[in-house]
Amino acid sequence: EVRKLNDVITEFLDFARPKEPQKRDVYLEELIQSAYFTLELEFEKAAVEFQSQVQPQELKVNVDPEQFKRVFINLFKNSLQAIQNSKITAGKLTVTSSQKDEMVEISINDNGAGIPSENIPKLFEPFFTTKEKGAGLGLSIVDKIISDHGESIEIHSTEGEFTNAIIRIFHSG
Repeated sequence: EVRKLNDVITEFLDFARPKEPQKRDVYLEELIQSAYFTLELEFEKAAVEFQSQVQPQELKVNVDPEQFKRVFINLFKNSLQAIQNSKITAGKLTVTSSQKDEMVEISINDNGAGIPSENIPKLFEPFFTTKEKGAGLGLSIVDKIISDHGESIEIHSTEGEFTNAIIRIFHSG
């Protein structure tokens, strides 16, 4: 319980404190794999298959690596919880990327419980949660980090079927 309380306080402070991104060129695949390895035991425990299909492997983005790792961790955690709350037996989270001119589009897709359509406009609001023990800060932090980088995120979902988070960021070469 103390750890959970500390996590909530840390999340709140991360949301409330403005933190200037320390951008540098990083490999997108390394960011995604680093976030996955942080949660690997949770994926195994939940029997959720993780697939990263980021192409090409040498694709670089100009972001704050620690902040963007946090973005991916928060999104992966939400996907894990959605899969665990669904009735499916074969959970799967897939990360793909595509490049269009100077933009990279990263798609995080899960086959979990989905999100009711009336909740989608509220997802990035601080303290909005449908979870019994959630603080409602995870997606607010994700949105803030992405906005602070001058990038964008949108979420598409069909209740009972899937959720797809799409992040658009500038390619750095």
